[in-house]
Amino acid sequence: MEAVSNLLFWVLLWLPCQWHLRAMAGTSHLSKGSSTFF
Repeated sequence: MEAVSNLLFWVLLWLPCQWHLRAMAGTSHLSKGSSTFF
């Protein structure tokens, strides 16, 4: 299941970015879903 490992890798890179953006903006970017992925 190499695809699953690859997905987990990208998620681990992406989540801190989301948390950083959310902390800066003071709002929940997670509610926007995949639109904020890239």
